[in-house]
Parts: sequence; structure tokens; C-alpha cells
Amino acid sequence: MASKTIFLPLLYPSVLCECSILFFGGSRILLCIVWFDREAFILNLPPDTTGRIPQEYVDEVTKFGDALRVSFNSSLAEINNVTLTCSEPLVLNFTQLVTVDTTMLREDLTQGQAVATYSIDVLNSDGVWIPQNGVNGETVGNKVIDFFEATSTTAVRFRCMSSVRSELYLRHFGAYKSQPPQ
Repeated sequence: MASKTIFLPLLYPSVLCECSILFFGGSRILLCIVWFDREAFILNLPPDTTGRIPQEYVDEVTKFGDALRVSFNSSLAEINNVTLTCSEPLVLNFTQLVTVDTTMLREDLTQGQAVATYSIDVLNSDGVWIPQNGVNGETVGNKVIDFFEATSTTAVRFRCMSSVRSELYLRHFGAYKSQPPQ
């Protein structure tokens, strides 16, 4: 097995995707992990001539799954089951300076989907809220995970920019520090 890790630009020059290209005999597998921006993740695990997924592929995918579990096992801070209006921000405050690069939002779909556009902002050391690049801020629905450049902060804010109704029902708003696969 040969392996090479490369960085590929995606839709924007400042957005990078870490890709591992693994070669097994005549076949290859491309694992791409997008840490910034909302991109589709497509994983191709072709079977070998016996119809089984090769163990080398399984090992790489297991590393990726382990990284996801470590990243989202516990949040730096979270708010659950909250009702608010589109005009009021929701703030996660930290007791100390933390490094954050990921947020997870979930709407309570038993109440219907309402968020149409939103922004994730980080409080800088001067007390100014900075919108995070790479957060498209489109609908939330069941779950949306936003990745952005790692930032040290004491607070992260969700702002609804537009919605289909004024009242929002969020099941979860959490801040995380992602852990790339080892």
C-alpha cells in the first residue's frame, strides 16, 4: 500500500481539503476530509475481487470515524431545547478562553423547520463579534455542522438572519474543537 496526503483547493482558494490517496495494487481510494465549509462528503470503498472491502480501507475509514467521535463526543459549551425569535441571538459563553472551529445546530423538527439563513459569530479579544468565513448560513433542519478557522474566544453566537416564521425551536446549539484523523 502506498499513501500520499495532499491538500486540494475546493470552491474557494482559501478553503482546503485534506485528501489521502491510497493505492492498493491496481485500485485506489480517495478520502477527503473537509474541515472548512459545508461540502458534500463522498466516500468510495470499492470491494476487492472477493467482494469484500479490503482491511486497509476499513482501517482508514475507522480512523475517520474515530476522529468524528472524538470531535463531537463532548462540546465546549451547548444550549439545548430553546425557543427564541429570529431577531434574538443565542450566545454560548465559555468560562475561559477556548479554541473553537466547529458548531452544530439542530432544529426541533416536531415544531417544523423555520431557519432560512443564519450567521455564526465569534467574539474577538476586543469584544467585537466577527462573522465566521465558510459558514454559508443556509437552512438548519435536522442538523448542520459548520467548520471554520480555529479561533480563540470566550463566546460564540448564533444569529438567525431570516426565517419562515418568527419563533424558532432549536434542539441543540453547540461549539466544538475538531480533531483530525491520526
